[in-house]
Amino acid sequence: MKKHTQLFPLTAAVKNQLLALSKVIPEEVLNKESALWLSFVLHVGFEAGFRRQEINEARLAWFDLHGRRITVFPDSVRGGSRTIPMNEVLFEFLTDYPMTGARFVVTDFVSKNELRRCDYSPLFRCFIQWAGTVLNCDLSHVRTSTMRTTYACLLLDEKVSATQVAEWMGCPEELVREYSRGQQT
Repeated sequence: MKKHTQLFPLTAAVKNQLLALSKVIPEEVLNKESALWLSFVLHVGFEAGFRRQEINEARLAWFDLHGRRITVFPDSVRGGSRTIPMNEVLFEFLTDYPMTGARFVVTDFVSKNELRRCDYSPLFRCFIQWAGTVLNCDLSHVRTSTMRTTYACLLLDEKVSATQVAEWMGCPEELVREYSRGQQT
């Protein structure tokens, strides 16, 4: 198993501030379409623990708003599928999010006559730098993987079992326990 030497999960307060800021990103930071997409990235990353590839490949069919659950299929690590319950924050966001893509949540675009998925990393870095300035705090340690780690650690803080968190995240329970140990240092 890959060793995660440094874990930097965010507190619930900082996570919530980032989600709130994602809804008011000024045009000089990100254009409206990029800001909306980044808000989706942050919500499914922080509130459902999506992996980078799952964010890029998120399909409309995964999201069941009536059942308030997300079924990720295929799970990019274990194969098969996994079902994640939608918390209230994610449900409210997705209710208002324009899921208008033909197949994917984020609309495909064509570059040099080739269908491509957008890489959100530059948008994420731009947002985190701006958010750090707005919040007057150092967020230089925040990476896209921080969303997934934060998701796991906040669930563990809420006394959700490591077994359940691992099931929702589609990862080994040992990794979730490592997240828990990383919080204590």
